[in-house]
Amino acid sequence: MALSQQRALKTALISLALGGLFLLGLPNLAGNPALASRVGQPGRTGPSGVGAGVQISTPEVLITSTTYLPILHVFTVELNGFWVEDQASVRRNGFEPGEGMVFVTDGWVNRPDSVTTTLKLTDTGPCESGVVFSQTVALPPNGWVYLVPETAQNCTGIFTTTTSLTFGEVVLSKSAEHVVNPPSQVAVSGHPGFDKCAVTSVENMQTWWDESPYAVTNLYIGGAAFACPNQALDAVWIHKVAKQGWTFIPTWVGPQAPCTGFNHRMSWNASTAYQEGKDEAAAAAAAARNYGFFGGNVIYYDLEAFPNASTACRAATDAFMTGWTEQLHDLGFKAGGYGQECSSYMTDWVDNSPSPDDIWWARWPFPPWSYDPTASVFGSSCIPDNYWDDHQRIRQYTGGHQETWGPTTLTIDSNILDGEVNLLPVGAPRVEGELQQATVIYEGPAIRGHGLTGPGEGWVWVDERILKSENGGIGWQEITPDRLVPIGVSFRDKWNGMVVGLGAGHYAVQTARTVDGGSSWATSAIPLDNATADLVQAAYVEALDVNNIWVVLQLQSGSSFSRGLLYFSSDGGETWLERRAPLGEPVFFLSPEQGWSFGGPAGDQVFHTTDGGLTWQLSGEPLPQEIAVRSAAAGLR
Repeated sequence: MALSQQRALKTALISLALGGLFLLGLPNLAGNPALASRVGQPGRTGPSGVGAGVQISTPEVLITSTTYLPILHVFTVELNGFWVEDQASVRRNGFEPGEGMVFVTDGWVNRPDSVTTTLKLTDTGPCESGVVFSQTVALPPNGWVYLVPETAQNCTGIFTTTTSLTFGEVVLSKSAEHVVNPPSQVAVSGHPGFDKCAVTSVENMQTWWDESPYAVTNLYIGGAAFACPNQALDAVWIHKVAKQGWTFIPTWVGPQAPCTGFNHRMSWNASTAYQEGKDEAAAAAAAARNYGFFGGNVIYYDLEAFPNASTACRAATDAFMTGWTEQLHDLGFKAGGYGQECSSYMTDWVDNSPSPDDIWWARWPFPPWSYDPTASVFGSSCIPDNYWDDHQRIRQYTGGHQETWGPTTLTIDSNILDGEVNLLPVGAPRVEGELQQATVIYEGPAIRGHGLTGPGEGWVWVDERILKSENGGIGWQEITPDRLVPIGVSFRDKWNGMVVGLGAGHYAVQTARTVDGGSSWATSAIPLDNATADLVQAAYVEALDVNNIWVVLQLQSGSSFSRGLLYFSSDGGETWLERRAPLGEPVFFLSPEQGWSFGGPAGDQVFHTTDGGLTWQLSGEPLPQEIAVRSAAAGLR
């Protein structure tokens, strides 16, 4: 039997076994209510005493013993995990100087009786280093957990703590990092910034600090609607990146407007929505603290577009933002809000009491695929320039796209700032004037799509033009449909193709179909109101045959969302019926009924339809990150 199989069987058997608790030596618990409240929790064990000359408060000792069922053993003692918690048993690794913390070690004993070992904890960091705990402990059979209460040191920086377990000649060890941070600050930034769904590596951030014009990055710190696995983000990551010079836009993604189709929505009742806003603010403030922001903070709420909203929907959403702002102010924070310039109705907030301190508005001129050194925080068609005009603005001016600075390529949304951000004062932020040297690496025609239609024959979509070649690329002929700005192109063969584009004013969404290789085009409109059409940023065409065609319209959104609309035609594109899009990503059909969609904010979702796109089911487990799907236009967010 393989070791993994033994462990799985052992775990199953233990879950059925009878267990009992017994306590050993519980001095001084009355003086530590947070620790005392944890007495009686299954599986927790603690030491008592003083280690290596460093005074430690004496915690509880709590051992869980389970009935042992003999199974083939490989190791006598195993050390499985080591991490840090606060005194409320919340796992985190960012602390204030002098704050209480708890080191937690767990493992396994593969024998029917207890085992005597030596447990030692050693600190290395910017101030006092050395052994902070050392004691002989008796580990019970099967699973064990050990707690060592400590206090964060009074100097700031990153500390590495190593726990070691000595049993006979065997020494097992694991290490964990934690950080002690100085108070954070709210600062005004006028630099370019970027946001992305999940953070990249510390090394990549250093490269972009050195090579790119960017100086600010957002941090998705939580919320029910946050969709990305973001395991790399913790207080240590933030401290390391802040030391490089970066400042931050903490972002919370909670319930959305009640008149939307999001899974998490706020109440239609304005009074209830107001309280929900307060609750979300309290949760966001706690999350900011868990990530190591202990002083001044500004947190932005991600409120996605909800076009054509009713008065009741707007009133509930406005009440929610009032509660959000009021609660953050009560907690000593500043409040910001993110949204689409028109369809998130951000001007509703201006007369609130209190009103958000800062806004982060999104407007993506077409095409939205490059860094723009001329972008401005002003010039919105829906938010007057005299609203939030005192260094209170961030603008997201382009959506998901790839940029390369130095050797590192990232998929990001781009922003320009004249607004407030979080500053962790451990590094040297970029100074004003340095960005004047930043230039676009490459200017010129951008290839949006291309394809082969036969030997020596193919097409290419360059900026707003579609060209075809029938002689291996020696010559090119433009075949762009008149008065249409392409946002999606597809050819089944050299004769049959379809273009989805924006009409006059970049509002009306139209399709153009050719059956003669682009010599002529027949157009039809997708039934979409102007407010929704204004959110369209890209289109994907799936033609099962000349008659059955699906079009996904990808909508502007924050990088924690993938939003789209799906339309179907059974007559080759003459008429269109709305279906349901699970994502703002391409769809693929094997028959008029069976189809798939892959991607999502983290690129790890798979949806399946059996009714031509009327309904979709999320299929199985998320895709592993190493094979996560990249969007055809923007790449993995």
